[in-house]
Amino acid sequence: MELNEYIIDVDLYNKKDKLKVWATNSTEAIDSMLALEIVTEIYSVKRLSDDKSWNFTGDINLLRDIRNEIDDEGLIYSEIINQGEIND
Repeated sequence: MELNEYIIDVDLYNKKDKLKVWATNSTEAIDSMLALEIVTEIYSVKRLSDDKSWNFTGDINLLRDIRNEIDDEGLIYSEIINQGEIND
């Protein structure tokens, strides 16, 4: 799997900013934001290699809660890959 560079528009403690992340797909890029407690909102994700963009309309806190309920990191990673193939 190839890593891509993404720019993610976020709020860091309620201040708009951009973060750069390397991920195999947009789903993994979003998942990496869930691990950063300083990210309070996600607005959009842009893959730099082809300028493809996605607006994020989900609830970051709900996703964090759901992710924290799952103990199987292998299952999470597998689903990230599957959803990335669907979404990207």
